[in-house]
Amino acid sequence: MKNSATVHLIYPANEEKKSSPWSIGNNLSQELRKNFTVEVHDWSADYAIDPEPNDELIGHPHPERKTVFQKSFGGSWARRYVICPFTTNPQQMYFVEPYVRQVDAFFAICGPVWAGKLEKSSYSHLRSKFIHLDMAIDCADWSPLEKVFNPPGSRKFAFIGSSLALKGTPFLEHLAARRSKNEIGWIGASSWVKSNAECIEFLDLNSESGRKSLSHFDFVISPGRSDANPTVLLEAMSLGLIPICTRESGYDDPAHFYSLRYGNVSEAGILLDNLQSLATEELVLRQSQNFAFVKNYSWNRFTSTVCDKILRDLESQKATQAISVDFKIKANQVARSINSPYRRWRATGIMKVFENRFYLWNPRVARCLTK
Repeated sequence: MKNSATVHLIYPANEEKKSSPWSIGNNLSQELRKNFTVEVHDWSADYAIDPEPNDELIGHPHPERKTVFQKSFGGSWARRYVICPFTTNPQQMYFVEPYVRQVDAFFAICGPVWAGKLEKSSYSHLRSKFIHLDMAIDCADWSPLEKVFNPPGSRKFAFIGSSLALKGTPFLEHLAARRSKNEIGWIGASSWVKSNAECIEFLDLNSESGRKSLSHFDFVISPGRSDANPTVLLEAMSLGLIPICTRESGYDDPAHFYSLRYGNVSEAGILLDNLQSLATEELVLRQSQNFAFVKNYSWNRFTSTVCDKILRDLESQKATQAISVDFKIKANQVARSINSPYRRWRATGIMKVFENRFYLWNPRVARCLTK
């Protein structure tokens, strides 16, 4: 029997899309509907929700203030929850943290590295609200590609993602500038990519043509500087590609992820050289191990963590206390987040083009010097 409460979920959701962030909204709403009436709201909507008695709010705050989560947060909710990616970087968390201090729980989507950093970070005061959620995928949506690994010396590395610098794209450009032409491919590349990376503007990885194009690659690389836990690494495992990532991408597990040290271009070059010469049998063995490992990242594990907490809170009469912080902590957060790419002054098209053009200048010079 369903509870009388309605849960208002504020998260991107679209049943036609299998990738994140839509996969999160799709799977979470499906699980919540087993126990509640659920209304899903797009996180960029600009209206306010007027809750009925006993209604609950769970959602992802938006960087823009006049959006549905922010407008609705002050309503008369029975319970309130934040669910969104987490890192210890104030550039990403400045607009989330004030809400986390007031909610019943914070479902922090992140790799284990970021969860482990909480206690010694400037967000340690949130520990009582913090519930770690590692990302999830449905392996049936990311079935293995029909491929064989390219021979030693001819292997290819794919970066899949946007040009956001927090994803490590300046590091990627510096690395690509020192590598042979088109050894590294950038899927989702912007027009300003000028290094040796092969620019592939968009691939629908759930289409036959997209899968065929991706099958030409052997590795997926995540060079993140501050990336909570890019789902593409799990998708890569399920597809049969080998993931490479920095610790700042959320994972430090050399048995399943080859490791990069963020910003160390020479060390990264040595790693790529080693992977170019690695025996194919070793890649096949790691691929097989990853096929088994990635099944642990199930949606049942993800969604049941959220739903079980909400159901436990329904049975509890205990009121949740807001966390208070002193002025020094608040001032520190503002100072360290002033340069965030989500700040309005940096979110304009002109600033994005300028910043990306600026950081591409060095890779072009590096390529000339290393010819």
